[in-house]
Amino acid sequence: MVDNKAITNDPWIHIGDLYPEGKTLPLLPDRMDRDQFEQGEHFECCCLTAFATLVDHHPDVIRNVFVTKKVREDGRYTFQFHRYGQWVKVEIDDRIPLMEQQTLFCRSPTRHWWPLLLEKAYAKFYTLYQNIEGCTLQELYYDFTGRPVVSIPTDLKLAKSAMYHVDDPEFWLNLNEDLNACAYGATARSGLGSNTGIQENQAYGVLAVVSPFKSSDITLSDLFVKLSNPFVEAVYTGPMNNEDVRWTDELRVTYTPERRDTMYVPVTMFLETFSSLEKVLLGGVALPGWHFNSEWGEGTNGGNPTLVTWRENPLYVVRNTSDEPLQIMAMVGQPDQRHKLHLMPQQELNYIQCGLVLSQSTDTTMIPTYLLTANNHRMVHKGLYMDFREVVNRIVVPPNFFGYLVPGAMFHEQGKFLLSYWYQNPGDEKPLTFTRLKVDVARHLPAIAHVVLEHQQKRRVDFVVDTPTDVHILLRQEKPYRTPNCSDAMTEDFLGMYLYDADNKCISGVASATNFRETGIVHHLPRDGRYALSITCPHGNGEVPVRVEVVAIEEAHVRTTEPPIDAVEFHDDESEFTEEALSTPLPRASVDISARKPSARGGSISARTPSIPIEVDISHQDLSFLDPAPEGIALQDIPLMGEALFAAMAGERLKVKRDPVANASKIAALEAEMNEVAHEMAKRMHAKERTFLDPEPEGVPLELLALNENEAFLELERELRALNHKPRKDASAIAALEDELFDRTHVLASELKEKERELFLDPQPGGVPVSELPLDSDEPFHTMEVERLRLRNEDPRGNAAKIKELEGELNERARELAQLQLHKERAFLNPEPFGFPLEELGLEYDDAVVRGEAKLRELR
Repeated sequence: MVDNKAITNDPWIHIGDLYPEGKTLPLLPDRMDRDQFEQGEHFECCCLTAFATLVDHHPDVIRNVFVTKKVREDGRYTFQFHRYGQWVKVEIDDRIPLMEQQTLFCRSPTRHWWPLLLEKAYAKFYTLYQNIEGCTLQELYYDFTGRPVVSIPTDLKLAKSAMYHVDDPEFWLNLNEDLNACAYGATARSGLGSNTGIQENQAYGVLAVVSPFKSSDITLSDLFVKLSNPFVEAVYTGPMNNEDVRWTDELRVTYTPERRDTMYVPVTMFLETFSSLEKVLLGGVALPGWHFNSEWGEGTNGGNPTLVTWRENPLYVVRNTSDEPLQIMAMVGQPDQRHKLHLMPQQELNYIQCGLVLSQSTDTTMIPTYLLTANNHRMVHKGLYMDFREVVNRIVVPPNFFGYLVPGAMFHEQGKFLLSYWYQNPGDEKPLTFTRLKVDVARHLPAIAHVVLEHQQKRRVDFVVDTPTDVHILLRQEKPYRTPNCSDAMTEDFLGMYLYDADNKCISGVASATNFRETGIVHHLPRDGRYALSITCPHGNGEVPVRVEVVAIEEAHVRTTEPPIDAVEFHDDESEFTEEALSTPLPRASVDISARKPSARGGSISARTPSIPIEVDISHQDLSFLDPAPEGIALQDIPLMGEALFAAMAGERLKVKRDPVANASKIAALEAEMNEVAHEMAKRMHAKERTFLDPEPEGVPLELLALNENEAFLELERELRALNHKPRKDASAIAALEDELFDRTHVLASELKEKERELFLDPQPGGVPVSELPLDSDEPFHTMEVERLRLRNEDPRGNAAKIKELEGELNERARELAQLQLHKERAFLNPEPFGFPLEELGLEYDDAVVRGEAKLRELR
């Protein structure tokens, strides 16, 4: 083994000298249990966790890994592990590394050989012992079994999007029953610290789900997860630890909580403490699995489903000819990197973030096509995009299904992969089939036309074929446009497309005009000759340039041609021009308009489902470290992944999180930067959305009003944002909301000034209430007041001296205004009664005068 001797300075020892008792024991005992292995001197327990979840219910998994089943005198042992769809043989000798006379890695208190030899063979499978450090349960389960391993997130939103109801007691009760057919592990979250003894980012084995105190009407709080704890020196101190008073003598006999290698964690705490469950399907799938070697390469790395290029990914045709839904387990597996980890830059794994989508054709022609456009396909399964070596999805294929399984990389990365699938039952193989898409058309010889439309215009494109042929027609809008939540797959202009034969009969087309970037028609042309496309624009904003591409078999020699001189105007289905049709695009069957009969080539589909691009959370990662509402805008309303800088940082964060301990500072820095970008994007959104507001309501600059902290104001903005994102805008409703927001800023500005003045301003300078003074219209006072507000907003502590100085000047100016006010009000008085000037009489200190002047102001 390459450089393995460097892991210890001590000599390696033959296992027969270490545990001589093993020479007379079976290599693989009839009964395997958790007492036969424990952690050694080195803190790495991934193998022990897997062993613990397999020995009770699935010991044959371990036995199968041993090609050599008996003790050998020559000390040579052969094992087999699964890699990239096939079993790989590994041969080792029986020498075990020691450190200070103790086994460096796994040890056996019962003196059994199998745990130590198996761990050594697994290390050789990955070249070096150091390479299995940080090995995940997903990797280990797959390596030991070759079976699909499902990762179940404990985050409620992610779990439900993957159809796992982890907040339902039934999920956990089913999991317990499932342990006879599966093995489960769990991975602790990062950032836990050591408050409960659970080690962050480490794997624990799930042994059972129990309810010690209740047997009926069980709620989530009644359930506890029994975990195997390989870190016996780290004592569990959380709820239901060994010292918990709820453990009665009777319960202790049943559950033995005193075992240091076992702990009972409440399900409610488990969901907070662990990030995921790893489940290997040892039953419930039919063997063998089926595999396709594939690649995301130049021109086949279409990215995720929010991108218009998504259909360029490798496509696999799926057909379910039965009347029942059928289930498969599907997996995208990437070539292993761990066995070369010691040679990689910074010794970090770098798997492509990828996922699976099942898309159903909504067209009755059932012609396989590469044109998976939103008008003729709908997504029926959308898996999470993850950066694991193997990404597994449970997929239910609907009855009478025709569509495509699409493996895609999140960020257009390139790389090889293995697409694998397993049937639930052996009999499903006949009705449910998977084939690599092969379309017998000349994609390199398309007929192309460029057309420009405007609002409520139609354009015609004629083409000719020399033989009957399938045609794949793509209409692509060329005008740049990007919506906040759907990347470049949507536009602002609505187009329709209809296919006519030589008799001017509509033989195919969309159900209604849509604002999809791409629209596709796939149809069989039964004879040679002229055909025509009618392209409509019921709703457009300025010029709408489009590109039309028609592809057929090579013998058809498809080509565009001029319309005939006597060409008639096509009468497309006028339903496309209704408001309802613009907002609800439906796939349209291939029909003969005159007879309304199904195409001879097509089957029947009893119902139609709206074919709208399904938005996917393309980060597919936990963004809980971000502020939930930067600058008051909810995260889901900010097109984060549409910002190149943010997307790049998100990808980089995924990479460094593969080793969260070593990269803790990098992760923290990236998360801080991503938060800053999110706030900057939110600020830009506000700047764009608030252009209709008065920039200085009541003389106060808008940025000083803390609008982003006013929930009532933000709620109105959310309503306005929703109205502005609708395809057909309600101008009156938008104007009403803008007026309400405009008025609200003036109210907030007035309230701010009143509140701030109460903090420092003399309420009655010279005996005159400040409400009677023209503070807002006095330029010197207003200038100083805005400057004070700005200093308070920037840094109230750092600017304390300047603020105090301004407050003194503002009070002085208020007194000056009060004196001017009093001078006006006292104009009727004798300016020098008995020869004494009024200003020398101290009238403002005379209670009778002050009360009298106040009464006079009221009367005025």
